[in-house]
Amino acid sequence: MDLKDYNIPYSNWKLLINEWIIGENAKRDREILILNLLDGIPLESLYKEAGINISARQASRVIEKRLPEVISHIDFLKRQ
Repeated sequence: MDLKDYNIPYSNWKLLINEWIIGENAKRDREILILNLLDGIPLESLYKEAGINISARQASRVIEKRLPEVISHIDFLKRQ
């Protein structure tokens, strides 16, 4: 999925991620989403770049699970 297709600026994606990713492991999951999807850090480099101790496979599962949560709240931006 290419986030550019949504025509939403970086700062708004970051707002959505920080606002709607809550619960268990939320801090880690927010970091993974921001670093990979917004900053372009490859999943394999998350540990080296940011010290996140997670495999690329686990990080991929985090993105698969959490990104739909973020996308489902895009209308939140319209109410701002």
